[in-house]
Amino acid sequence: MSVIIEMAPYLRRFTGNNDRVAVSGATVRVCLSALVAQFPEIKEWLFDTHGTLKTIIVMNRKIITLKDLDSKICDNDQIRIIMPLGGG
Repeated sequence: MSVIIEMAPYLRRFTGNNDRVAVSGATVRVCLSALVAQFPEIKEWLFDTHGTLKTIIVMNRKIITLKDLDSKICDNDQIRIIMPLGGG
Protein backbone atom coordinates (compact mmCIF):
# COMPACT_ATOMS: atom_id res chain seq x y z
CA MET A 1 0.00 0.00 0.00
CA SER A 2 1.10 3.55 -0.60
CA VAL A 3 0.83 6.03 2.24
CA ILE A 4 1.75 9.66 2.79
CA ILE A 5 3.77 10.48 5.88
CA GLU A 6 3.34 14.06 7.05
CA MET A 7 6.51 15.37 8.62
CA ALA A 8 6.74 17.57 11.70
CA PRO A 9 8.54 20.83 10.89
CA TYR A 10 11.65 19.86 12.90
CA LEU A 11 12.11 16.72 10.74
CA ARG A 12 11.74 18.36 7.34
CA ARG A 13 15.44 19.15 7.19
CA PHE A 14 16.01 15.41 6.75
CA THR A 15 13.51 15.13 3.88
CA GLY A 16 14.77 17.97 1.72
CA ASN A 17 12.25 20.31 3.39
CA ASN A 18 9.36 18.19 2.14
CA ASP A 19 6.39 18.24 4.48
CA ARG A 20 5.04 14.99 2.98
CA VAL A 21 6.84 11.85 1.89
CA ALA A 22 5.26 8.95 -0.02
CA VAL A 23 6.26 5.44 1.07
CA SER A 24 4.93 1.93 0.57
CA GLY A 25 4.27 -0.74 3.13
CA ALA A 26 1.67 -3.06 4.60
CA THR A 27 2.11 -1.88 8.21
CA VAL A 28 3.08 1.29 10.06
CA ARG A 29 6.42 -0.34 10.96
CA VAL A 30 7.22 -1.12 7.32
CA CYS A 31 6.27 2.42 6.27
CA LEU A 32 8.53 3.95 8.92
CA SER A 33 11.32 1.60 7.83
CA ALA A 34 10.81 2.78 4.23
CA LEU A 35 11.05 6.38 5.44
CA VAL A 36 14.32 5.59 7.24
CA ALA A 37 15.62 3.82 4.11
CA GLN A 38 15.03 7.01 2.10
CA PHE A 39 16.31 9.34 4.81
CA PRO A 40 18.68 7.42 7.14
CA GLU A 41 19.48 10.40 9.39
CA ILE A 42 15.85 10.58 10.50
CA LYS A 43 16.11 7.27 12.38
CA GLU A 44 17.72 8.77 15.49
CA TRP A 45 14.84 11.25 15.75
CA LEU A 46 12.18 8.54 15.48
CA PHE A 47 13.63 5.68 17.56
CA ASP A 48 16.05 5.21 20.44
CA THR A 49 18.81 2.57 20.38
CA HIS A 50 16.33 -0.07 21.60
CA GLY A 51 13.86 0.64 18.77
CA THR A 52 11.40 2.49 21.01
CA LEU A 53 9.51 5.39 19.47
CA LYS A 54 10.81 8.78 20.59
CA THR A 55 8.15 10.80 18.80
CA ILE A 56 4.39 10.69 18.40
CA ILE A 57 2.97 8.86 15.39
CA VAL A 58 -0.68 9.38 14.44
CA MET A 59 -2.48 7.32 11.82
CA ASN A 60 -5.98 8.39 10.88
CA ARG A 61 -6.37 10.28 14.19
CA LYS A 62 -5.22 7.31 16.29
CA ILE A 63 -2.02 7.62 18.32
CA ILE A 64 0.30 4.77 17.42
CA THR A 65 2.32 3.21 20.23
CA LEU A 66 5.15 0.70 19.94
CA LYS A 67 2.62 -2.16 20.16
CA ASP A 68 0.62 -0.60 17.28
CA LEU A 69 3.50 -0.46 14.81
CA ASP A 70 2.22 -3.62 13.16
CA SER A 71 -1.16 -2.00 12.41
CA LYS A 72 -2.21 -2.68 8.83
CA ILE A 73 -2.11 0.09 6.25
CA CYS A 74 -5.04 0.67 3.91
CA ASP A 75 -5.20 2.81 0.79
CA ASN A 76 -5.48 6.50 1.59
CA ASP A 77 -4.21 6.09 5.16
CA GLN A 78 -2.12 8.97 6.40
CA ILE A 79 0.64 8.86 8.97
CA ARG A 80 1.63 12.04 10.77
CA ILE A 81 4.79 12.48 12.81
CA ILE A 82 4.27 15.01 15.58
CA MET A 83 6.79 16.63 17.86
CA PRO A 84 6.25 15.60 21.48
CA LEU A 85 5.68 18.57 23.73
CA GLY A 86 6.84 18.99 27.27
CA GLY A 87 6.90 21.77 29.72
CA GLY A 88 6.26 22.80 33.18
